[in-house]
Formats: sequence, C-alpha cells, structure tokens
Amino acid sequence: MMNNNNENTIHNTAPLGSYVWTRSSNGRLSLKEKQALIRRALLPSMTQFLRTMLHLDQPKVDLTLQNIEVPDNRFFREAIRELEGCATPALIGHSWRTYYWGAALGQIE
Repeated sequence: MMNNNNENTIHNTAPLGSYVWTRSSNGRLSLKEKQALIRRALLPSMTQFLRTMLHLDQPKVDLTLQNIEVPDNRFFREAIRELEGCATPALIGHSWRTYYWGAALGQIE
C-alpha cells in the first residue's frame, strides 16, 4: 500500500483518466486538473462551436440595401396594397424590416 505522499506524487504525474490516476485519486479531479481539462478540451471546442454558429469562418458579405431587391410583379404589388389597406404603420414597418432581415440572411447563407 502507498503512503499519502507517494499517492499524491503518482496522482500528479499519472496521465489524467489513466488507471494509475484513477486509483490514486479515486477518480476525483484536483483544481489544477479541472483547470487543465477546461483549457485543453472545453475552451477549444466551445470556441470552434461559437465560430461555426456565428459564421465567423465564412467570407464577409456586403449587406447594403442596394444588394437587396424588392420583387416587382403583380403578386407582390397586390400584397403591398393589401398590407397598406389594413395594417397599422407599426405593422407595415415590421413587415418591411422582416423582409429585409430575411433577404440579408439569405445572402449570408
């Protein structure tokens, strides 16, 4: 049987998750091991996840109003007339913002 000093020495030098580490630590991570695990595993994976979700690795898109076309056809004109005939100014503004937001997202993807 090992004494406490020996166990701590082995615990500090054995690879994390190894049989020797598990036996010497009873499977409990020390504060230093927790910090090292976060630095080595969690932070890199979270960083890449966020880069992917925020589209940071994709080329930049020029999102100007001039790049977004408003359809000019009978169906669209009739929808605008219907909207303006029955909606409040707030809803009309919301509808246009929603259209432009969706068109901008379409350019990104």
